[in-house]
Amino acid sequence: MVIDVFILKMILKYLKIWLSDKIVFISGVPTVSIKGLISMKRELGREKDLQDIELINTYLAKHKIM
Repeated sequence: MVIDVFILKMILKYLKIWLSDKIVFISGVPTVSIKGLISMKRELGREKDLQDIELINTYLAKHKIM
């Protein structure tokens, strides 16, 4: 199997963020925390990711989470 170097670097970059943040278990499945998710989306910087961050922050503020 051949993996593009760019894709591999991207995977390693986000794995590093994921592992450096708190891992949350949901139904026994390890997941990245909301803080880690926002960090990864900010790093990607795509329009959709920036919109997702805005939606997440709006939800968190509305429900007084974090």
